Amino acid sequence: MTHTFDIDHDTLPTGLAALEASAGTGKTYAVTHTVARMVAEEGVPIDRFLLVTYTRAAATELRNRTRRALVARRAAITGTDPVSLERIDRLGRAIADYDGATITTIHGFCQLALGSLGVQAGRVGRDSFDEADDSLTREVVRDHVLRALASSPDALDRTTVGLASEDDPERIEAALLEVVRRHIGNQGSVLAVPPMPDDPAAHPAEALAATWGSIVERIVTELVDRRRRAAVATFDSLISDLAACFADDAPDAGRAAAALRNRFSVVLVDEFQDTDRLQWRIFDRGFASPEFPDPRTVKIGRAHV
Repeated sequence: MTHTFDIDHDTLPTGLAALEASAGTGKTYAVTHTVARMVAEEGVPIDRFLLVTYTRAAATELRNRTRRALVARRAAITGTDPVSLERIDRLGRAIADYDGATITTIHGFCQLALGSLGVQAGRVGRDSFDEADDSLTREVVRDHVLRALASSPDALDRTTVGLASEDDPERIEAALLEVVRRHIGNQGSVLAVPPMPDDPAAHPAEALAATWGSIVERIVTELVDRRRRAAVATFDSLISDLAACFADDAPDAGRAAAALRNRFSVVLVDEFQDTDRLQWRIFDRGFASPEFPDPRTVKIGRAHV
């Protein structure tokens, strides 16, 4: 069921709610004044909010405008009755404690969450961050190409995968690198590696797919393992590592979700239409699951969400 939401007068959203709005329609005003009303009317401390948006610039704007909303709502209260005085006090404390507000990007939140979960997320100490993540990927791909060619120079027949037979290892490396990049850049994708046929000579195409597929699979496995051992995080690994904490087969999924749920009371996800399946799994398992009492997550996005 949908209805027009009046930010100044309607009952504040509870449970899992969606606010449909586009740029230029007062969306940011609605988000920031929802926070201000929850602080003033319900006494939610500012450090119990998690506001997530898509870009760093948007997060900076959201942080600045949320503080202005708190100040404006406090200034608008002119009454001297106990309820008005209590709301003024709540807003004043939120303004004073504003540095404790968590207003960030999805990747920033994932980095924060993984750090707070620590060993539950397979982390010991603090990860360094590599935005480019290209040098390690290239290194692992090159190692596997050289290993394969050293063991059997003819094992990587290129002619049926769009490469000329005279292509050198650098061309093979570039082709593999492209496949690996596409896979790790597609959050939630699954490698479907076909089995090696019983008679490879009779089924050369299937055998070639199995050979190349198994190499890509080993590359991705080693890449993930080396990142973790080196404590190096990337944009992609931040998402996948945190989502893995909530997977059905994760041994501590319940405790990980409870830890995040205990940290934040209200979660607002801006630009929801830009989240993918893996990103939404994090918010769904961490904050919107009916397993938790009074889940309160508001997703904000364009009207086609």
